[in-house]
Amino acid sequence: MTPVRTKLAIGAALAMALLLGGVTNAANLATIQKRGYIIEVMSGGYPPFSLFNADQQLVGYDADVAKALAQQLGVAARVDAAEFSTIVQGVQSGIFDVAVASQAYTPARATAVDYLDHPYHCGGAQLFVPKDSTVTDITQLKQPVAVALGTTYEQYLTKQGIAFKTYKDDPTGIQAVQSGIVGGLVTDLAVGSYAISQGAPLKPVGDLLYVDLANITVSKDNPDLKAALNKALEALYANGTLKQISMKWFNQDIVSRCFNMPITSK
Repeated sequence: MTPVRTKLAIGAALAMALLLGGVTNAANLATIQKRGYIIEVMSGGYPPFSLFNADQQLVGYDADVAKALAQQLGVAARVDAAEFSTIVQGVQSGIFDVAVASQAYTPARATAVDYLDHPYHCGGAQLFVPKDSTVTDITQLKQPVAVALGTTYEQYLTKQGIAFKTYKDDPTGIQAVQSGIVGGLVTDLAVGSYAISQGAPLKPVGDLLYVDLANITVSKDNPDLKAALNKALEALYANGTLKQISMKWFNQDIVSRCFNMPITSK
């Protein structure tokens, strides 16, 4: 299985990129094919989309999709982990070739990186509270809500005027809920449901706050790589691989109903 670089090492690389002017030369398709592997990034803190197993290898829906994309390109996959809030910068700077990190479209992100033409899964923002909580709506919370830094969940809560605390990833936010530091957690319905299946004493309350589409991003001005990845993603959808990976991790299809929707849809 492909080794992963540590977040510490990647953080140092990002700091160096900033020191040198913020942007380096992103690898194009020919460069990737010549070296024989593609560098794909995700957070590792968004289970079951990306998480570390007992052997400290990245696994999950995003990791499986990343490896399938690499196979379509005829190269090996090197899967890296970085804190979610640094991923756009890492792709923009050329540290990573592609982000398979469940990124929703935002205009701000679109100024820094390019999105592929299709979402590769969809879900929705959901409030989770302690299992014994009497809260039935996010407006009833007396404490801030936990949210992962740099996410669209954070942007939503800001617009709604709802108090929140940011954490580096969802597992850390869940710990904050369990310790009573915050009153709940906003994350994807599938992520919170997975945490519950793994023993987290949480429950979802209320309707989805909004529907979200997840996308794959590459560096700007990299048309050959973007075109190749678009072709690869379309092939994985057409041959059923995306649905198969979805069934493996969620026991349901989180791909088909949204694959042909515009990536900016809500």
